[in-house]
Amino acid sequence: MHAAAASPAVIETSLGRLKGMRAGDTLAFLGVPFAEPPLGPLRFLPPRPARPWSGVRTADTYAPVQLRRGRISEDCLYLNIWMPASPGPHPVLFWIYGGGNTVGATGGIADGSHFARNGVICVTPAYRVGALGFLDLSAELGDRYAGSGNNGLLDQLLALQWIRRNIAAFGGDPDRITVGGESAGAKDTCALMALPQAAGLFHQAIVESGSGQTVHTRESARELTREFLRCAGLRPSDVSHLRTLSVPRLLAAQLALEEQTSEFPFRVTVDGIVLERTPLEYLRSGSSRHLRLLAGSNRDESTQFVRGAELVEPIRQSEMQNMSIDKAPQMDARYKEIFPHLTAAERKIRLLTAEEYWIPTLRIAEAHVGNGNEAWFYRYDRPLVYGPVKGKVPHGSELRLVWDDEMQYPDPSVHSLRQAMHAAWVDFISGREPVLASAPRWPRFNLTGRPVMVIQDQSSVVLDPDTKERHLWDGWPS
Repeated sequence: MHAAAASPAVIETSLGRLKGMRAGDTLAFLGVPFAEPPLGPLRFLPPRPARPWSGVRTADTYAPVQLRRGRISEDCLYLNIWMPASPGPHPVLFWIYGGGNTVGATGGIADGSHFARNGVICVTPAYRVGALGFLDLSAELGDRYAGSGNNGLLDQLLALQWIRRNIAAFGGDPDRITVGGESAGAKDTCALMALPQAAGLFHQAIVESGSGQTVHTRESARELTREFLRCAGLRPSDVSHLRTLSVPRLLAAQLALEEQTSEFPFRVTVDGIVLERTPLEYLRSGSSRHLRLLAGSNRDESTQFVRGAELVEPIRQSEMQNMSIDKAPQMDARYKEIFPHLTAAERKIRLLTAEEYWIPTLRIAEAHVGNGNEAWFYRYDRPLVYGPVKGKVPHGSELRLVWDDEMQYPDPSVHSLRQAMHAAWVDFISGREPVLASAPRWPRFNLTGRPVMVIQDQSSVVLDPDTKERHLWDGWPS
């Protein structure tokens, strides 16, 4: 959205007046504060609500973002709102970006004007990532830092509370809020579905390639903290220095930690304070009651991360996000048995895709419908036609279609499918059944037939796809 083509719009919020931008039939409010900047003495503490401002605050520029590499700013707790210029009340999409809880930003592909043009208010909140958002320091720094391993999740919760309180002023319907995300954003969405404090704040969820089991226990979170201190060159007795350590040193320690452990070591923590159980356990007990759910994953997710020589090497623990490495040889042998036609590289990708994405996402849908709730399940099968993983369907490749992003996905052959997927997501967000143009009716997911919409150029409904592979994972997680 370019300022040259925009005219201002002013809206009254609970904290003060905001002046956004109008461009055609949409309006945008960028860089809206929902929390105090978590700087200085507020570093590593739970977020605090933003303070009111006087006069009119201009909201026409993205706020700084917290990045893993390059420019970084701790002053990052802002959100963006795109809305239709037409009168509401409109349904609301609250989208949590992915990036392993280590990177990510509210802009880029998540340009909410695509949804606003189709009658949906789109909100993209920022949250603290990496060590600033997911490092548990309660044992080292005391009770004041209880819950610090979930600060990024608490940031999202505070942003959601702000939206629930203020979205009507933007023409939104506070009783039609959908929380959604992809990758880490989907995992955090599952945590919000489970979080008691979030009950009643939203009414639907979208989970793209996520799960409710990629979490830290208290023990693994504390081990991660000890390892982070070593990477930062700090002794346990020097842990208080983290509160004033320079951002470049924090970032260097974080990168060193990723090299020693895994690329994405930061995740929500079952700490007994914010979360008492895993999100999957919460969902199995009925925490998502009355929510509608749209969930799924991509066919070849792990091709995004495992390439080259890694494809023919034995699976490493850093490549398995949910299962202990001692189970890998047994699972690989079972995969070789039921998929004898696959090469070692193909078998590794298939196993890792199931371990981190397909099976965990499926478990969320199973738990949800097992409590009598509505869900629609998909598998995205449309392969890329260019790039290093041409012919595969890697992690995140569905996003450009969901967001109707022609600029970042210029492949003309996908034009119709991109429009169809975006429209189906708009259907769901609006409270309707998702309809995928030129495809059969998309039935609700259930535990009997297990219907899945397999999305590709010629989409189709398949009952319980890859049944033999699914049975390999029966009983996991227990």
